[in-house]
Amino acid sequence: MQLFELIMKKRILTFFKRKTLLWAVVFLSGVLFVGAQSAEQYHKVGEWPGRLRGEFYDMKHQGDYLFASMINEKVLVALQAGGVDLTVSSRLDMDDGAYPYGIYIEGNTLYLGQNDGIQLVDITDPLNMQLGAKWKIAYTPEGSSEQSYYNVLDLYKQGNIFYLSTGQQGIRTVDMSDPENPVMLGSYKPTGTLIQAIDVSSDGNIIYGASMTDQIHIIDVSNPAEPVRLWANDDFLGNGFRSMDVALVDNLLYVPNFYYYAFGYGVISVVDVTRPTELEVVKRNEFNGYSLYHFSPFEGGAGTQAWCYLATQDANGFSHYWANLFGLWDDPLTPLPLREAINMDGDTYSVAFKDHYAYVADEINGCKILDISDPANPVLVNTISTRSHVYNLKVEADRLYFSAGDDGFYIADISNPAEPVQIGGYQSQLAVDELGQRFWGWVVDFKVEGNLAYLGVDITGFFAQFACVEVINIEDPSEIFPVGVEGFSGICNSIEKYGDTVLLVGLGQYLSMDVSDPAKPYYKGHFNIPGGGNQIALPELADPYGYIPAGSEGLKVVDFSDPANIGTLAESSVTNTVAVVASLPLSGYRNGISCRGEELLVGSYNKGFARVDISSNLVPRLVDQYKVAGRTRGAFFSEDGNLILTASAQSGVYLFEKETAPLEPPTIDSWGYNSTGDFVITLSPGAGNLQLEYSLDMQSWTVVEEASFQGRTVSISAQFLVDKKNVCFRVKEWR
Repeated sequence: MQLFELIMKKRILTFFKRKTLLWAVVFLSGVLFVGAQSAEQYHKVGEWPGRLRGEFYDMKHQGDYLFASMINEKVLVALQAGGVDLTVSSRLDMDDGAYPYGIYIEGNTLYLGQNDGIQLVDITDPLNMQLGAKWKIAYTPEGSSEQSYYNVLDLYKQGNIFYLSTGQQGIRTVDMSDPENPVMLGSYKPTGTLIQAIDVSSDGNIIYGASMTDQIHIIDVSNPAEPVRLWANDDFLGNGFRSMDVALVDNLLYVPNFYYYAFGYGVISVVDVTRPTELEVVKRNEFNGYSLYHFSPFEGGAGTQAWCYLATQDANGFSHYWANLFGLWDDPLTPLPLREAINMDGDTYSVAFKDHYAYVADEINGCKILDISDPANPVLVNTISTRSHVYNLKVEADRLYFSAGDDGFYIADISNPAEPVQIGGYQSQLAVDELGQRFWGWVVDFKVEGNLAYLGVDITGFFAQFACVEVINIEDPSEIFPVGVEGFSGICNSIEKYGDTVLLVGLGQYLSMDVSDPAKPYYKGHFNIPGGGNQIALPELADPYGYIPAGSEGLKVVDFSDPANIGTLAESSVTNTVAVVASLPLSGYRNGISCRGEELLVGSYNKGFARVDISSNLVPRLVDQYKVAGRTRGAFFSEDGNLILTASAQSGVYLFEKETAPLEPPTIDSWGYNSTGDFVITLSPGAGNLQLEYSLDMQSWTVVEEASFQGRTVSISAQFLVDKKNVCFRVKEWR
């Protein structure tokens, strides 16, 4: 996150070092090589908490593994489910960005429902799941000429016939004998009902559906071309209850459901389906304080067990997600928990560091303090609890600053990290009133300069949304008071300060606020960057360039050469003086960024984080890509540069340690002139980034600005060679 940049700027070191020199000396002929040295690389050494956290959409058990789809993360995970915890064995990202929903497993193939069809996954080795074919299932909505795709919320197959729960399109039976040309056989589409999940009788003739509105549906599909409803009832489980899943074991249907109008009252209803037109609830198992969502039975231990996914709510109104293992064998009508529930929630936002401690913004779980003196085994030493979400942090000397949503801005004394003491706090005074309700401002980010803190505040009402800068005086942490404020219509997800300008960033929009007089900030204007983006990095060494993680459009370089006029507002028009001057394509949706010296760490939703060299501002170069689980909102170097810590939403903190490894030098495969007289060098593959220099005396060297790199092919224009005799070229490897 950007709040760490001020720390980093004070400790900037030149990170890139020359690692390999490869000289190509050109006169009549001749090539001279210099041996390889070594490269600075990072490898994963530890993580915290070391297990999955997050919300499941569906889960199915097979063998020793529980397979779960996570819609927010767009991943499929395999969890080792036989022990006392649900530990992550492997994860599989949805490369096309599709949302994963229901799961059906047959043999070594997992069929995953998605928002545009069915994704096949090979789970022969659960530790190395592989994406297979993608079956898109299209249809043309009534009254439209444009094609759409079925939203497959759950699915079951019998031979080549697939039974799909497609949300608003109801239950569809499809012949997938030819996946390229699926044949629609029949449908069951109750009006106004969305069937979330299905299970099917052992003979494949009856579908049991769970609906958020009508509760339970029983459908005869013995003739797939003509599904027939046998039974449906909207208050069968009790008036106001909602079901999201059904699971059939023998002739008993287990239905986890919850009371819609009051969070925290859940029931596992056990339904006798011996007579599918005369259902009977034979047992209601009440769990006060829990909302029950998914129920996944499997054979294990002395008999049938089931993983149940549920939620609770704390005194502050925050939802927490849990998983618990139930046994059914003693009394199938009374599922009993076999262990303590496992906490599965958390959404780690950012990390700060000082000495051998890491400070983690863990959203609803507060601010965590980790001892990382042994990076392979980070240890939780304390937690600073708040009443709201903890988003961003910063450490200066013995003070920890962090933002906590509608709970405001915190200052803590961390002279003893194991025993932090809150010494100050401030709740935003900003609010909007709509329809008789007041919406207070959320402090999402901040910048601290001297005795002032510049708070990035987001206010979201029913209709209005404002991005604000609120300036406060923190000279005496026990008596913090407001200094000035300014707001404008927009979104605030982060804040950056550039001289007397504060930028409020949200979804690709950058609002410019003048704070030359902190008591009287004023809105100057704004600029937009295509692709989205919720942050910006402004490294001092890169001045006047800034770097934006622009969502699906990778990394953007912007020119701030006229900072006084960023988005200057003149009457009703905005003069945008900020221009995109370069870019670097990066896979995934890029959304987090931090800087240290001449290097950026750029996070993404599903592609880990990337190290990017910005020693040449207008030609940013990818150094390395690191895969981690979950959305990486940001990655950060430790003070000495020996560690990288990444904050991974719903997975925690990952630690990477610097190592020195041999770097294979590139070799010249060929060189010579092309048909236009340009000199061309072709290099073998190697690691790192390249730069071309030339010399006329083998003593002084100058960068060839005209050199064009296309992968490992280097071209020097014929015009550059005019009047140069015995010119020598040197290709440098940088890491």
